[in-house]
Amino acid sequence: MSFDKVWQESRSCCPSPWRARSSQAQTDSARADSLFAVADWRAAATAYATIVRRDASDGRAWFRMGFAQHQSGDYARAIEALQRANDRGFAPPRVCYRLAQARSGDTAAALDWLHRAIDAGFTNGPRQMGADGSTAAAGSSTSKAS
Repeated sequence: MSFDKVWQESRSCCPSPWRARSSQAQTDSARADSLFAVADWRAAATAYATIVRRDASDGRAWFRMGFAQHQSGDYARAIEALQRANDRGFAPPRVCYRLAQARSGDTAAALDWLHRAIDAGFTNGPRQMGADGSTAAAGSSTSKAS
């Protein structure tokens, strides 16, 4: 029996735990994105928290969780999540801008993050963030921004 034949048979009889996790990750991501799209901020934040518990390297999920937490008024957690997105290099202009907004109670810190956003290439909020700040432009890319 050829290697290819054995490989195909072994794959069909034994489900891969990796495939199951990958499928679950896709389901969780789709659920979180749909909650985000309808502005159910608390539920979206919880859904993205599930994603980052499984994959702490997911800068997009950290960003969207922080965005949702900010929108729901949980500023301390938003700052933490946005900082983690920033640490992972996800979309620096948008993350820095959101960190400035989340730190609006601390003028010096807010201005520092606004300067960082500009230094990272942030030029026009509505154009760069999406008209409402939560559309596809607000972190839908899975790649890291440079």
